[in-house]
Amino acid sequence: MDIETAIHRVFLGTMVGDSLGLPAEGISAKRISNLGWSNWKQRFIFGKGMLSDDSEHTYMLAESLLQSSEDSTLFINLFARKLRWWLFGCPAGIGYATLKSIIKLCFGYKPQNSGVFSAGNGPAMRATVLGIYFHDNEFKRRDFNEKSTIITHTDSKCLVATTAITELAAYIYNNGKPSLTDLKKLLQFKNTDKEWSKIVTKLIDNLKADKSLEHFAEELECRNGVSGYIYQTVPIALYAVIRHYGEFEKTLTSVLNLGGDTDTAGAITGALSALTTSEQINKEWLNSIIEWPRTPQKYGELACSLAKLKQGYEVKQPFQITKLALPLRNLIFLLIVLFHCILRLLPNCLFKRVIS
Repeated sequence: MDIETAIHRVFLGTMVGDSLGLPAEGISAKRISNLGWSNWKQRFIFGKGMLSDDSEHTYMLAESLLQSSEDSTLFINLFARKLRWWLFGCPAGIGYATLKSIIKLCFGYKPQNSGVFSAGNGPAMRATVLGIYFHDNEFKRRDFNEKSTIITHTDSKCLVATTAITELAAYIYNNGKPSLTDLKKLLQFKNTDKEWSKIVTKLIDNLKADKSLEHFAEELECRNGVSGYIYQTVPIALYAVIRHYGEFEKTLTSVLNLGGDTDTAGAITGALSALTTSEQINKEWLNSIIEWPRTPQKYGELACSLAKLKQGYEVKQPFQITKLALPLRNLIFLLIVLFHCILRLLPNCLFKRVIS
C-alpha cells in the first residue's frame, strides 16, 4: 500500500466510523440492540451521515502537518490557530477538556501550556495519521504525537494511549499484522504506567484465548458502553482491530455495537482497521456522508498533498474555508443534534420508526 492510499484510507475509516457512530453516541448496547441498529447504516438525517469533531480534528491536524513541512514547532502553532478558528465556528458537542484548552489558547496561552489535565479521548481520535505519515521515523512520530496530545490533554495516560495508536499504525503499514509478542512490545514501549500495563496484559491474554470483544469490554468494565475515558476507548479499538484483522466492517461494527462514545470509538477503530486490508470500504456508508465545506473529496485531496510532501514534492496549500461557512454548517448540525436529543425521549418503537 503506497503512502497516499494509506493516508486516504485512514481518513475514510475515520469518517465512516465517526458518521456511523454519531447517531448512537451515548446509547447503551442494549438499546442499540432493541432498536435493531446492529445492521449499521447512515441514519443521522434522512438516511445520511455527517461528521463530528473526530473527523474535523483529524483534518485540521493533517492540514497543519502539511503546512508545517515537518517542522514540529510550526506544526503545533498552526494546529493551535486552526483550533481557535474552529471554536469560533461554534461547533456542537465539543468535549469539556478540549473546550477549556482552546479557550486558554484564545486567551494567549502557548500551545505547549494550553492543555488541561484530562484522560479524555480527544487526542486519540486524531493520532493514526501521524503514525502513518511518520512510519519511517520514530523520533518524529513521537515528537509530533506528543505535541498533538498535550495541546489539549496533559494527563500522561493520553500520551501513553496515543503512542500505542501511532506505534501500531506504523507497524501495520511497515509489516502487516503483528504477532502477539510484537504487539505486547509495541503497546508497552518502555512506559511505566501500571494501569496501562495491566490493560495490555488483559488484551494479550484475551487475544490468546480468542475471547470476544464483548468479553474484553466486560473486563474493562464497559458494561454501559465505551466511555470517554481513553484507557477504555483505545484498548477496545486496538483489541477489535487485531482480533478481526483484515475485516473492516466486522471490526467497526463490533465496536459500535458496544454503545457509549460510539462516534469517537468508531473513528479510532475505523482509522486503524482501514489499514489492515485493501478491500473497498462500504460504498453505501461512504456515499451517504453529506458534508460541507470539508467534503469527503477534500479529505482525498489532502491525502494526496500529504503524500507528495512525504515524497519531497512541492505541494499546493489546502483550500481556504470562507468565514461564514463553518458557523452556517455548525448551526445546521446543532439543530439536527437537538432533534436527536428530543427523539431519544420517545419509546424505542417510535424512535426506531423516525430514525431508522
